[in-house]
Formats: sequence, structure tokens, C-alpha cells
Amino acid sequence: MPSATLSALLLWLTACVVSAEIFRNAGFESPLGPENWSCSGCNGLRDGDDKVEGTYSMLVSERVADWAGPSQVLEWGSAVKDGRSYAFRIFVKLLDGGTTPYQVKATMNMKMKDGSEVHLMMFSTNMTAQDGWRRMYGDITVPDTYGGSVSRVWMHVAGAPAAVRFLVDGASLEELSMRESWRAEADARIEQIRKRDVILRVNTDSPESIEVEVAQTKSHFAFGSAVNATALETSGHYRDFFFNNFEWAVIENGLKWQQTDPYPFVFHSWPDTAIKMLESQGVPIRGHCIFWAKPEHVPKWLGWVDWIWDGVVTHMCRQRVDDVVGRYAER
Repeated sequence: MPSATLSALLLWLTACVVSAEIFRNAGFESPLGPENWSCSGCNGLRDGDDKVEGTYSMLVSERVADWAGPSQVLEWGSAVKDGRSYAFRIFVKLLDGGTTPYQVKATMNMKMKDGSEVHLMMFSTNMTAQDGWRRMYGDITVPDTYGGSVSRVWMHVAGAPAAVRFLVDGASLEELSMRESWRAEADARIEQIRKRDVILRVNTDSPESIEVEVAQTKSHFAFGSAVNATALETSGHYRDFFFNNFEWAVIENGLKWQQTDPYPFVFHSWPDTAIKMLESQGVPIRGHCIFWAKPEHVPKWLGWVDWIWDGVVTHMCRQRVDDVVGRYAER
């Protein structure tokens, strides 16, 4: 899980009280079966050779599709209720694929009485077999409108291609209850850490006529936001809202490869106006990765020209580095 997501989860947990374990056979120490863990579209066996906690983990193999994986049915209305928040964690280890990254995700799934399904994402991340065991975290709040409309609920882990086997261990699902004292404790920390005494010395014979107003103009905390370059240039309301509330920025719609290079050998620098506006206000800018190994974030033409000559992808990657690093380095 990305550090920002983990940090948000930890901040959330500081204001919450964790309840008892909801999963049955959470550590896979007892025999697997429909009363606890089943393997949807796969073969699930206890494994005593490779584990993180206790004596056993669960080996998931013979998967029929990327959705195949371990799941546990939960009791709606008792174990899981609408309007409640839940924290989930599990250790995962991929056994196939070497250094190739694969998506791993966990969802709380709900079958509604009208036949539809709802999938609440607990976490979704990429990992490789070389990563070994990784501990995954996530949390969700079940909408308080579900009530009597849910007929079945279950937790599910899957995501990697069907041929990829994996292990899971140390699962946990717990309800989060808001601590009644968290607001008072937070206010006390604000008074101690975030505030400072200020002494004003005023030389006047009529101090009762003086008004003092304090306005914060900058924050030492790195509050930031993704910025739409077009809106920043064209909308005064958008511009004012951003500069009045945030200290950092990342251009959301102008620095990815398919955005700067919509055609071969044509570099579009249209985000530069927005970048200059941010720089003029002293706003640090976070860049994007130069290459993003996802088909939807690579220029479509790169696949078209690949057949023209050997090495064209390498050549265009080098050109991409020259274009963006040469233009934006040290900015």
C-alpha cells in the first residue's frame, strides 16, 4: 500500500477503537471449509512450509481466472452492518511471475436482494513474486442506506492473472468505533503543538481603539492537490481556491507521456503556462513518472510504430527523457 494511503489509515485509526475479530479462522490454523475460508474458482489448501504467523498459511492455486481467490461469507446485520466502518489486513505472497508486477486487491462484496452486486474496495496494489510476503491494509465504511437491501456479504482477495499462485496469512477484519474523546484529545494536541503565543507591543494612549487581526497566509504542512492546468489558466475561481488552500501541486492532466506526446516527434508544452503560474506563487510542483508501464498511459502511436524498425521503443523512450528532463529538470 502506498505510504500516503497507509498514513491516512493510521490517522483514521487514532480516532477509532478496534473491536473483536470478525473473521473465522483468521490465521488459517484450523481446517479450511465453507464455515470459514473457501476458494472461489480455485483450489485452497493449508500450507505449513511458508507462513508468516502461526503454523499454517493458505495456498491458492489452480485458479480459473483473475477473480479467483480466497473468500469468507460474513453475516449481514451482525458481523457486518450498514453505516459501520471496518479495517482489513492480510499478508500476501505471490509465487509466480518473478519481477512482473500484478494487481492484488481485496473487496467486501454484497449481493443485493434485487440481484445486483456492490463491491467495496478495501485495497488495490501492485506487487511481484520477488517482493515476498507483503502486509496489505485497507478500510471501508458501509453506506448507511443498505439496511434490509443486502442478502449476502463476503470478503474476497484476488487480482493476479489466473496462472499466478499465491499464499495468504494473518487475515483480520475488525469494526472501527469512533472514540468519544478523540476531538478533545485532538484539540489538546493542537493547543500544544500547532499554536504559539504572540506578544504584541503597542505604544498608544488609546489601546481600546486598536483592532488586531491575524490571517494565515502559508502553512508549514505540505497540503497539496492535483491541479487541472486548463482550469488554473482559465478560471479565476478555481485559481483563487487553489492558491488560498494549498501549498503544493501536481499537474493532473498535462505531463503524462500521452498528453505531452500525442503524436510522434511532437512535444506539447501547453501545461507550461500553468506551471509558470504555480512557480510565480512559490508553489512546489511534484512531477509525474517519465514512463508509466500501463497501456492506457502510453501513447497509442507507440504501438503502431513498433513494427517500423527494431529499437523504435528504445529510441522514443530516450527522446522522452531528453524532452521532459531537459525542459523541467530543477524546476
